[in-house]
Amino acid sequence: MSNFSYTLKVCSQAAYVIRNLASADENQTKFVECGVLPPLYAILLTQQHSSMLASLAALRNLSIHPKNEIAIMSGGYPDLLSNIIKESKFPDMLSHAIGTIRNLCTQEQHETLVNQYNIPSVLAEKMGQEELRNEQIQGEITSCLAVLASYEKVRPALIALYDNKFLEVAVNWAEKGFNEVRYNTLGILGYLSENEECREQLINFTRILEVVKNFLQSPEAPYVHIGLWAIQQLLNNAADSVKQAIRNCGLELLVKRHTVNHDVKEISDTASKILVILTTK
Repeated sequence: MSNFSYTLKVCSQAAYVIRNLASADENQTKFVECGVLPPLYAILLTQQHSSMLASLAALRNLSIHPKNEIAIMSGGYPDLLSNIIKESKFPDMLSHAIGTIRNLCTQEQHETLVNQYNIPSVLAEKMGQEELRNEQIQGEITSCLAVLASYEKVRPALIALYDNKFLEVAVNWAEKGFNEVRYNTLGILGYLSENEECREQLINFTRILEVVKNFLQSPEAPYVHIGLWAIQQLLNNAADSVKQAIRNCGLELLVKRHTVNHDVKEISDTASKILVILTTK
């Protein structure tokens, strides 16, 4: 791959080999050390769909390892990935491009992706494109936004999206989106509710409490768990009005059921902690 004189087809096949081998942690840094990033970048400039897809698939796996972050960030990839997300209509390419950005967002330079490359706005704009109402793409976008929402310094950039109406838009996602989108969005809202002003706004959107109720009634443990986690986030240092709103909507009874009727200890323990908060004057 160090010499781009090979045919594009050969380079693309090599990229898929790299993708497969880079599934193993120990290989991810070795490929980057061998200089694979510039050829992968060159493939992305070809505008040939199948070749670009191969390169993006390889890059996504390479981006998992934190030691590759600096090389990827300094290699021109954030701009290129941002442009692909903005312009591409291909779900498979978008999935890998957004997935790569998500991997980078878990690492040290996540603020650079926000402040210099405006990634939250890029993702929000893509989320709003009706022609891409695709569970895989919207799942990737909301997963990436959930990672960003976990960082306190990044939250203002998220809250400002959609002309400062992000909370309202996100409640709609949590209420009406695909299952993965609803799950990820509840995570986003849970993180944002650590901000007191956001918490009060969310409680005023009574629909969010109905969303949480639906999660608590799910037969799937991950959905129950994130529903309970979201309640914990809303109750963290919350005013009495927040507690009362949660009691009034019938959530307390559902939480109580999970203290005794759930096989997953983490869920029953979380439910018990919530009940203590709700019953403490």
